[in-house]
Amino acid sequence: MKKHILFVCYANAFRSPVAEILFKRLVKRLGKKRIVVNSAGISNKYYGLSGKEALEPSLIEISLKHNIDLRKRKVKSLKKQMVKNASKIIVFDNYVGKKLIKRFPEAEDKIYLVKKLAGVKGNSNIKNLKGKSVKEHENYIKDIKRYLRRRRFFMTEYR
Repeated sequence: MKKHILFVCYANAFRSPVAEILFKRLVKRLGKKRIVVNSAGISNKYYGLSGKEALEPSLIEISLKHNIDLRKRKVKSLKKQMVKNASKIIVFDNYVGKKLIKRFPEAEDKIYLVKKLAGVKGNSNIKNLKGKSVKEHENYIKDIKRYLRRRRFFMTEYR
């Protein structure tokens, strides 16, 4: 049986697609063929746009520096079927988690904060990066790489 991991952020323009791409790489490297990774946003703000259309050129450049190509990737809005299929729904902040629970109360027991799942102490939120500096976006990429590689995160995903 396949496990479906769904990363969800507000707009699916940067945080969740970066996590999706990085986690897919890790899953592939580990040879885990029964894990399906996807991402979506709770907002329809950028729905259907490519990363090149939804993101500032400097953010495309910084993601490419980390071998993450968002240029042609289409922004996806969260659909009921995605929530239904998900084994785990991984969010980046409490705001998105609460919005998800309000829209899909049946999914409450499958929603996790990425930093909590990784065992990070302190503030569990990774705030929306809209309007933040290029440096903050780059720091997010470095941080999410670390979180996804943590043993605790993997232990909860690969049981």
